[in-house]
Amino acid sequence: MYLEIGQAHYRVAVNSKMWKIKKITIAAISIVLVLLALGMAYYGYNLNQIEEQVFDVPWGLDVVGYTYFALIATGSSIVNSMYTIFGYSGPNGEYKRIIKYGAWFSLSTIFSAWLLVLFSLAKPFDFTYIFLFFRISSRIAWMAALYSFFAIMLVIEVLYMILVESWALLKRIKYLELAIAILVLIATVAVHSNLGEVFGSLISMPAWYGSWLTIYFIMSAIMLGAAGQSLFIYVVKRKDNDIKSFMSRYFSEVYLIIIPIYLMYLTWIIISAWYSRETVWPVYQALLFGSDAIVFWAIEILLGIFVPLALSVYGYIKKSSWAAISAAVFLLIGGFMSKYSLIVLPQELRPYVWVTLQISNYTYFPSTGLILMFIGAAVLWPSLYALGTLIFPLEEDEKAKHLWIFR
Repeated sequence: MYLEIGQAHYRVAVNSKMWKIKKITIAAISIVLVLLALGMAYYGYNLNQIEEQVFDVPWGLDVVGYTYFALIATGSSIVNSMYTIFGYSGPNGEYKRIIKYGAWFSLSTIFSAWLLVLFSLAKPFDFTYIFLFFRISSRIAWMAALYSFFAIMLVIEVLYMILVESWALLKRIKYLELAIAILVLIATVAVHSNLGEVFGSLISMPAWYGSWLTIYFIMSAIMLGAAGQSLFIYVVKRKDNDIKSFMSRYFSEVYLIIIPIYLMYLTWIIISAWYSRETVWPVYQALLFGSDAIVFWAIEILLGIFVPLALSVYGYIKKSSWAAISAAVFLLIGGFMSKYSLIVLPQELRPYVWVTLQISNYTYFPSTGLILMFIGAAVLWPSLYALGTLIFPLEEDEKAKHLWIFR
């Protein structure tokens, strides 16, 4: 009997040691990848400064990538509000067990967006001038202010979720968590409203002009945010069958609600464009029937909408985690291509003057520097998230052991 007890203790000790070694290894790899991503993005930035830019479009892959990651981050926060504001915790409290991971996902994702924003500037470290010489009439200035406010509120939310487990004072302050969550949601809606106006106020780009982009961005954000969050949390919690079962059903429900609404709205955008024959319709005509039609129908519509929709139905009925995760992957791929088409295609087809050169119907291809910047942001995304899951106490009721916020 004593021998069996000793062997059991030995196995526990060995497993604990192996787990610590595994965590250290993953943390080391994550740190290396974070540094590699930052270095790649910085090298791409320097390369982009010396590359020939005459045949480029003003808003290229850097803006596409920034918009993409920003939509994922903000959309994830909207999904989190189902728990933080409306109190939905799942049939057996499953959402409460993963909400910290969801909040950290939102915060870690926004860093990839900021990386592309800063390195897309000629002088990245002069961005402070936006705040020092703030212009109320500037929509771009408001983007910086609103995204800063959003990021600050995310930091506060994540810190609160961690500190509340150790500080009894925070638990006694009623409605503080709700107040923080509401401010995060307000920041999210404000960001998308202003982002839609940044694009929609450009009368020189009729395919963007109008207020419809605000609603489009919000719906895209919910789809992308839910997809990204479910994919990343699934990787972390893949051995927890209860969480996997809950996530497969819950996120499938989210997709089944938002995808048809998004598709209906996109259909009406195309129908409305048909009535603007001389300005807006040529862009959508090229998207539907031109050289970009294959990408639109095969990737954006089939793989990005109908395949995830079918997988979501299966995932909801069968509680299939592989179906829900596959839907998330396809949504992320289709979502990126839809933002690429939305931002780049109107600039390719709309004649404009840039550096004394008249450009019309130009086929855009991003420079090597922009590609490296985007790859750097894409590598930073999962690497930073993985590092945070290792160093922050994100499990339910887990208390910080070091410096109040670290494991």
